[in-house]
Amino acid sequence: VSQSRYKQVENVFNIKTVCLCTLQICGPLKFILHGQRLLVDDGKVRFSAKAGGGTEGGSFTAMPVIGKNRMPERRFPYYEAQCTLSQGGTYTGGTEVEVVRMAASGASGQAATVGGGVDDERGLPAGTYYLTFTNYGPGTATGVYDLWWEERAEHAGWYEDELAKRNG
Repeated sequence: VSQSRYKQVENVFNIKTVCLCTLQICGPLKFILHGQRLLVDDGKVRFSAKAGGGTEGGSFTAMPVIGKNRMPERRFPYYEAQCTLSQGGTYTGGTEVEVVRMAASGASGQAATVGGGVDDERGLPAGTYYLTFTNYGPGTATGVYDLWWEERAEHAGWYEDELAKRNG
């Protein structure tokens, strides 16, 4: 029996010339990736998702994980996110499972944010995943990356609690 909870994270990036921004996702349980969105305000960005087989370097700093349902009426005890997100560090090698490239308009007076989103649900096993954002243009690249997922945590007793409530 599972309790599902949606979580999201937003990463605002400002990547200097030929630099890299790395996000690390540690999921100790299976989860469903519901969607992601990459918006580039300025410059050119290559996004890559990698899983396993690579080498981690440097240090990562924890990022806040924000629940999508924060209404006080939700079931108590409140579900605590199991997946963690961190930024910083590096990751080389690994199995690349997704690549997206975006370039914002560079025409003066006509610059516009470009973006794309993917809303295809994907079930992912527990594990550590790395998302890299590489500036492949001549100047600074800026933008926003959003990610939202649902955790499928198994809790002993939840099924029995639901049956007891229904059977009165």
